[in-house]
Amino acid sequence: MTRGGLKKADLKEDAKGKIISKAASDASKNKLNRNNLKMWRQASDQACEELNVDCDVIGAVKKRTKVYNRAKELYEQMRQ
Repeated sequence: MTRGGLKKADLKEDAKGKIISKAASDASKNKLNRNNLKMWRQASDQACEELNVDCDVIGAVKKRTKVYNRAKELYEQMRQ
């Protein structure tokens, strides 16, 4: 049992190997879907592939770049 009163059944390991609560994991997944971040991430990943840019290296897509403009176009198409 943890200091917060969680039992082993209430905990899980995340992708990085960190022990987290199942409730926190579920809340994070719901937040991602609720805020349309999932669609933006898909659009930016697709834009990076189309423009042959390694997005893992550049990290966040900066405004007023070719990748950002293409991602924005794709995102608007997905929302319709």
